Amino acid sequence: MSVNIGISLVTVGLVTTCVLCSPAHSDDAISLTPMARATAEQLDVLGRQPTPHEVEWSVLVQWEKVPNGLFQLSVPEFVISLKRRQLDYVCGQRWITDGDGGWKTEVPYQLVRRPSPKDRIVPYAPYPAKLSAWVKPASDHVDVHLRFSNRSGKQLDPQVFWICLLSGYGGPEFDQLTVPGFSRDTYFSRDDRFLPWRPQEDDYVFMAAKGSALTQLGWDHHEFYQQRDGTAMAVKEHAAADGVRAAIIETPGGRCVVGLTSDSAAILGGKIMNPCTDLGLGFGPLAHGDAVDLRATAWFVEGGLSELRKKIETAD
Repeated sequence: MSVNIGISLVTVGLVTTCVLCSPAHSDDAISLTPMARATAEQLDVLGRQPTPHEVEWSVLVQWEKVPNGLFQLSVPEFVISLKRRQLDYVCGQRWITDGDGGWKTEVPYQLVRRPSPKDRIVPYAPYPAKLSAWVKPASDHVDVHLRFSNRSGKQLDPQVFWICLLSGYGGPEFDQLTVPGFSRDTYFSRDDRFLPWRPQEDDYVFMAAKGSALTQLGWDHHEFYQQRDGTAMAVKEHAAADGVRAAIIETPGGRCVVGLTSDSAAILGGKIMNPCTDLGLGFGPLAHGDAVDLRATAWFVEGGLSELRKKIETAD
């Protein structure tokens, strides 16, 4: 495999549902609320109080086509590389309004210190950097934009920011779906063909959050570490996947599909148990003073996987 690890411009197609509360405007099919500003109605559907992590990284997404449902979008949840198994949780996001229904956060890059008490987050800066994120709803999607600026004084190795689209993790025991009709048997794509995720997760999982498939960019990251010093994470050989994760929702009004996609995805993951449809967005090496922009789209589609495929192809 050739090593091609330039700074990547990410396109994450992502999907979500629900309408617990009235959107900010009557013509808005999709509405966003940072977890830190969750309403009483949203917390009632969640069935518990948010964790300290969720308050910082999670944005709740609601879609009028799937009433009484609640997705969480983690932007981002953690950072990892294909050199080591340990993931580091990102923290410190402070969401403020940004235009019509949008939100943004621009903060110094911070991680959660290990070990950290369960009831609070102890942040630290691994090196000087800045992390910015924007989320903005449209009629049939959510635009997601990450910007990471390296101010460390050195070149950074290839890394992956993890974006989680969660439709469960509700209730006092964190074991309840928060999207009625959501199917736990989710999907991914290889060679533009949708395949069931469960066999991939069962047979190929190699990291936390059920990271179970690499795209070509992911294999390039893997080869970078293997060629440089032989430290790449052990990954069972498999054909490169597309940067697509998807799930089906059966509603009283018919079938809907949600999907998370990215041209710059490096790792596909997400636990069926939770359930999640996740992507790790890869970038780097990144020189001191440089920044990487990762752009994403979250689709909310009436119909099935073929309709989602049409949306992805039209966007391309």
